[in-house]
Amino acid sequence: MLMVYAFANQRGIISHLVKAKPLVWLGDISYSIYLTHVPIIFVTCAVVAVAARQVGVELWVMTETIAGPREVMDFGGMWVMNGMLVALVVTVIAVSAVTHRFIEQPCRAWVARLADKHFGKRAGAPIAAQGAQLSPSQPKVS
Repeated sequence: MLMVYAFANQRGIISHLVKAKPLVWLGDISYSIYLTHVPIIFVTCAVVAVAARQVGVELWVMTETIAGPREVMDFGGMWVMNGMLVALVVTVIAVSAVTHRFIEQPCRAWVARLADKHFGKRAGAPIAAQGAQLSPSQPKVS
């Protein structure tokens, strides 16, 4: 309940932080991030595995995890692994930005035009956004 109250007024430090343009932009492309991150990880692992095999380097090592022993890629030291992680995150964000701009947004626009054509303008918009008048018996929601 305290968290609901803290965010309801949207005046706190955290509210200001999450309204920052970079975080809002990440929120805008978050669906694209969700869709692209797994294929990018799989492709990256496959490319690295093939390249390592060609060079004759063994990257796969067995390590103990909470879920039991797992085979994982190991590129060497902590700095190399962290650098690979940063490169992977940057790649996911870049690919997601492109797919958001050139796939997701055009598809949304196309679906909106299709809905307008078949169901009338703003068929999927909330009632309040359509400017509908409430009947006297309906309570106003503030």
